Amino acid sequence: FPYYPFIGFSSIETDIVKVAGTYNQLGYHQVPSQNFAPVQVDTQITINPDGSWTECDHTGVNAGKCQQPGTNLAQATGSAGAFETDNFVGQTKPTLAPTPAAKGYMIVGKLRNQLVPILVRTGFASSTPSISPQGASQGPVADDESGISILAPQAAIGQRSQDGEYIGVDSQFDYRTTALEGLQATMLDPFNASQASLATALNLDYTQSVPGVVTTVHMGAAATPTGKFVFSGGVFGFLDMTTPAAPYFTIGAFVQ
Repeated sequence: FPYYPFIGFSSIETDIVKVAGTYNQLGYHQVPSQNFAPVQVDTQITINPDGSWTECDHTGVNAGKCQQPGTNLAQATGSAGAFETDNFVGQTKPTLAPTPAAKGYMIVGKLRNQLVPILVRTGFASSTPSISPQGASQGPVADDESGISILAPQAAIGQRSQDGEYIGVDSQFDYRTTALEGLQATMLDPFNASQASLATALNLDYTQSVPGVVTTVHMGAAATPTGKFVFSGGVFGFLDMTTPAAPYFTIGAFVQ
């Protein structure tokens, strides 16, 4: 791969009380045991000061349902500030698991006086009888849906307030440069910026029926929104569901 995606912060928030709030979540998972099937993540998450939390899914097997999808968020043992949740429910049906066996890890970056929570689901699989990450005896297990998502505050975003150039990496393991200006966004391959076939042009709608979610349509396409942007601390997450069976996701950080 030209780039292995990771996100790092020089400063993080470790007090769950300060993280409490309501967020829009966008992300991308894959399920290795299901031929690496891609899975979109599109939810609303509410985190409470005691670490309890609620996830309301817009897509996936739990679409339309609100539930606490894992144990209370708490500092992970031996971590350098990450929060952990166990028995983490996925966005798709596990290949072979009577109960969720995955863990979730949330790192909350601090940028521009804002919080940027990144939530990672780490799947679990074993071909032989074993002990689950939560300490329970079990047979062969495959709850290996894994991936990354970004949470952004559920608060209105002003038009042009996010204008600028961003750099990041996408769910296809490619670099991506994104330019936001007014009601338009353009995504380019920075190594082949002149190749129009590798560019994506989007029209943005700041109406925000859900505060903090800026919807998009591909330029020249039908008016029905197929994409969503969320923003926090100079970082954006973008999920495109033009092809539902092949969702596209990228995270970008502000450059200029």
